[in-house]
Amino acid sequence: MSTKLPIRIIRPLHRQCLFQRAPVRQFSISIALQAKKATRKPQISPSPQAEMDAAYRSDENIPDDLGLISGTFIRPPIWKLPIRNLKQWSQFEWNYVKSKVKGWYSLYVYRNICGTPKLDINILSDRRQLRVEAGIKYRNMYTFFADKNKKALSEICLSGVGTALNERLRSRPDNVKLHWKITKGDDVLPTIVSNRAQELNLPGYPQSAIRQLVFRVQRTHRLETKKSAAPPTPVAQVQDLPKKKKQRAIVWTPDGREPPEEVTNVAEGESTSTSRVEEQVTEYLVLQKRVLRGREDKHWRIWGFTSETTLDSIKRDERWQKQLVDYSVPN
Repeated sequence: MSTKLPIRIIRPLHRQCLFQRAPVRQFSISIALQAKKATRKPQISPSPQAEMDAAYRSDENIPDDLGLISGTFIRPPIWKLPIRNLKQWSQFEWNYVKSKVKGWYSLYVYRNICGTPKLDINILSDRRQLRVEAGIKYRNMYTFFADKNKKALSEICLSGVGTALNERLRSRPDNVKLHWKITKGDDVLPTIVSNRAQELNLPGYPQSAIRQLVFRVQRTHRLETKKSAAPPTPVAQVQDLPKKKKQRAIVWTPDGREPPEEVTNVAEGESTSTSRVEEQVTEYLVLQKRVLRGREDKHWRIWGFTSETTLDSIKRDERWQKQLVDYSVPN
């Protein structure tokens, strides 16, 4: 996967004229300064390769969201397995076993990528701590999104999902207030369903990699929406307004799903309507950490959400891997 990186070139905005006439009383000093400037070598613009190397040396030019690691396998519960016969079952389970083995090997490479000292990774002892942290970040993301806290969202989310959430926050009307809460399942820790790493083969970035964890989160959400009456429009401007079309329900979940049903209560004589929605959901939350030049990120950040693996998604990944190999092999 190739990612174009911006090349930042800093050029002088102005040049001082060397033919300005100096005051008479400072003639000798000004002439010396003018001669010194005149003997300087002309500035030469750096080559494109040098500009590219300078861009790679800046960590800010490396995107934090490089997509989901190839080969990530999200095994659904046994009663939801997408299989119809024994052949499909054996194919599905074989790909699951391969994914597990490759995942363990990728963590070994990730742990030793920095040389000495090695990264502190213990797959067994860290599981509970990681599950607790995933539950906290999951709850905070929904809370910050409902409270319209853009700054807090940018701190816990990567650029990809953070940009998508901020765009949806900008489209939310000012007269709409949301209150989100978990009513059931918050005491159950998320389940780790995938734990993989991938080395980054970027020029100028030795000892670099990313690690992603996928958690199955089952919760019952309750969303309360309060919509106050919009300010009245002046009579002179009413005729100039276009006819309003029927608006859809407010999309509130980060993955874009709309509430299945809604209960609305509007008290007589009040200008505020309140609606409550409660839904049981199963989502797959992805957390990510990076290592750049041997330095690991301090905190896990939210990459986004993903879906369960199916036989069709396995075939798509195999075709993509084949195209990637064919593209990388020189003719």
